[in-house]
Amino acid sequence: IALSSLSPHWTLCYEAPYDTPTTLADLTCATGSGCGTAAVCGTGGKVLFGWRRKGSNELAAAAMGTTRLKTATGDVVKNPILTETSATLLHNGAYWYKTDSTFGFSKEAMVKLDTQDVATSMCAARMGWALDTSGGFRAGCTCVTCDDAKDLSTSFHGADCLKVVYWAT
Repeated sequence: IALSSLSPHWTLCYEAPYDTPTTLADLTCATGSGCGTAAVCGTGGKVLFGWRRKGSNELAAAAMGTTRLKTATGDVVKNPILTETSATLLHNGAYWYKTDSTFGFSKEAMVKLDTQDVATSMCAARMGWALDTSGGFRAGCTCVTCDDAKDLSTSFHGADCLKVVYWAT
């Protein structure tokens, strides 16, 4: 996805190297709530999570979701993609997951969570961020902050990739 194609409808609100730690507070702030003194990305509508290589003008992978979802019973779920699940949640064409240690998406429902998603099928359409002090984890088929035991095929320094969040109303 070319970054220029996102403008003027999408606004960049978070960008950090993959080796920068991500917390649940960062994610809830990015979806428009729970920020405390941090800047809010948006106050509702749509959110896009993705990644790109440093210096690139294209997102390598991205998935979009809504910050509020109306259920069949009429209830409104805030931040459906941040709902902690034991399995993936299909939302807007992507399979999202969030546990106490990881957050991310895949193009397919099957993820292999070994604290982080280490599945290799359809790897280009996967993204995962560790929710602790270690930073990002996977950017597509590449393990960004892996040790040799979790090598997904290639590995590089976490500063080479950027985690991004955009929002639109």
